Amino acid sequence: MIRQSAREIVNRTCLSVNELLTLRKSHRMVCLPHHHAQSENMTPWQKVQAKFGLNAAALARAIKRDRSKISRHLRHPEGLINGEDQKRLMEAAAELNIDLQPVDLVPEAVR
Repeated sequence: MIRQSAREIVNRTCLSVNELLTLRKSHRMVCLPHHHAQSENMTPWQKVQAKFGLNAAALARAIKRDRSKISRHLRHPEGLINGEDQKRLMEAAAELNIDLQPVDLVPEAVR
């Protein structure tokens, strides 16, 4: 069996939570804390990051935003996504064949 490099795994559009956590531990390429595996505790930005399977820098490149902006939003306790970023995320998800739904872009309490 040929072993995939961490970069090849990160470049795929869909990663399992276990793959993400393994990459975080072994290669420090994907920054997805363990508590993100529990979707009920995730902010909208954290849910989007998990769906894309990308670290903050790669997600920022995908939606043509600054990495520091995405990093700040991922750490923010509310993690709300503004309208322009929602549009960019939906477009990027469509291009990358990621199953991102509008419901993923709003907090649980609003539903």
